[in-house]
Amino acid sequence: MAIGLTWPTAAHLGERVPGAGRTDLWNSLWGLWFVPHELTAGRLPWRTGLLGWPDGGVLVVADPLNALLAAPVVVTLGPAVAYTLLVLGHVVFSAMAAHALARAVFRSEPAGWIAGVAYGCAPVLVSAIHNGTSESLCGGWLALSCLLTLQAAREGGARRQALAGLGLMLAGLGNWYSGLCAWMFWGATLVVGVGAEGWRARGRRLALTAALGVALTAPVAGLMKAGSTQPDNLVGIKHTRELMSVRRTVGVADPRGWWMVGDWRSPDFRKVSRYGEEFIHCHYLGWSLLALSALGAALGRGRGEGRGALLLAGAAGFVLAMGPVVAVDGQPLILRGRLAVPLPYFLVEQLPPFSSLSLLYRLSMMPSLALAVLAGGAVVGRPRLAPLAALLILLDLRLAAPTRGLPDTESAVVPEPIVWLADAPEGAVMNFPVVGGRGYLYEQTVHHKPLAAGLNFPNNRPARAVWGAMLDAADAGLEGEAFQQAVERVARREGIRYLVVHIDPMARPDMHDAAVVAVKRWMPAAQEAPGIRVHQLW
Repeated sequence: MAIGLTWPTAAHLGERVPGAGRTDLWNSLWGLWFVPHELTAGRLPWRTGLLGWPDGGVLVVADPLNALLAAPVVVTLGPAVAYTLLVLGHVVFSAMAAHALARAVFRSEPAGWIAGVAYGCAPVLVSAIHNGTSESLCGGWLALSCLLTLQAAREGGARRQALAGLGLMLAGLGNWYSGLCAWMFWGATLVVGVGAEGWRARGRRLALTAALGVALTAPVAGLMKAGSTQPDNLVGIKHTRELMSVRRTVGVADPRGWWMVGDWRSPDFRKVSRYGEEFIHCHYLGWSLLALSALGAALGRGRGEGRGALLLAGAAGFVLAMGPVVAVDGQPLILRGRLAVPLPYFLVEQLPPFSSLSLLYRLSMMPSLALAVLAGGAVVGRPRLAPLAALLILLDLRLAAPTRGLPDTESAVVPEPIVWLADAPEGAVMNFPVVGGRGYLYEQTVHHKPLAAGLNFPNNRPARAVWGAMLDAADAGLEGEAFQQAVERVARREGIRYLVVHIDPMARPDMHDAAVVAVKRWMPAAQEAPGIRVHQLW
């Protein structure tokens, strides 16, 4: 299933990677490469000069857990192979963890298979692959944490409690959204319970789990917060007001998205993105899963231990994923011209960790997991129904869901001019067009030269100075050697030696077009291939 979901990347390992090109895909590949690159050089992956030329800065990668897991493969086979194997592994891991959770809830192997199929191809996880957000490939950690919490609450014992605490930490380290979902299930288990034990016994069993989970997670959270709030951090964490805006617009689950099928997106980045971004925020749950869950409940076969906790945690994730106010098509729903429709997230919005989250639709992984497991209740005691149920789920989630045909795949082959740049004289690199979501960071994994750019935007003060010199020279009508000297003088001063021009129709027009035309005319490319040119400025 994992190979089919990401086909044809398995057949072209290292040449193609799962994910769309104009998303966060290249940032994720760079993050996987950056950590082992620094560690093998004897440096901590904390402060770097690879970005933010000339001073560099502090950088905490968004996906430290996957970066560590993938490091051996990155070092031996490269980031493209490592990323593809990482995605395949997470799809399998998510399916297996959901399988184990459903089997623990219903004590039924067929129920486990249904949950594994449903969760392994859940639209919220498929959209994470398509969006290239490796930190969102955390569905397996959530399902594993729920399983360990369930076992700790049901059977007790220091070993199970310790493992459950570790599971909470892994879910949080995988992604803060999956971590919050794991704590939702912990809280739901505390409230609803499993088996016949009383509230006090259950509380004692889960208390150690919570204490250990907090103790293990807090240092990591503190380290990441410290890195992201440094004055010279290279990530550019959103301001509080911007986070609040995203939580009321494009970052939340549109209430219609839970059940809408076909080519339906909200927000639709194909319409609202200026530069052709290919993101999709999908939280479709699946009519097949709703029907199977209802069938299991009606037949009385879905009464497993932990079912109540799954229902409560799933409901919490369902509500919180829609944010502090109802948003439709990426905009808050306004009544009578000035009143938004409030939702429960509004009550906790100012509290940690809720205040630091923005893409709340990702919390839909909790109802997706809950529904995948509960759908398994329909085949408890009816194993012959399992193949038909699995087929129904696959038809629904792969053909009817808004993520049908996704994820896309992208070429990971680096063009020859970038390979040439690796052996060229030292100097910083600036890129054109000056828009985010392009493969400039991935190219750096080959040429290794510092970029006059931040993590999320390919421009900074030195690069702006060089662009300004190019535009001024072009506007002044300078030609030939006069143009070259005007640009070279500023480029030398700023230490920027190379301009890499990518032909990208989706990023036109660009305010730097006139500069690029002049550079092409008066400073011939040092290396050129279809769609890309490298100009040596001095």
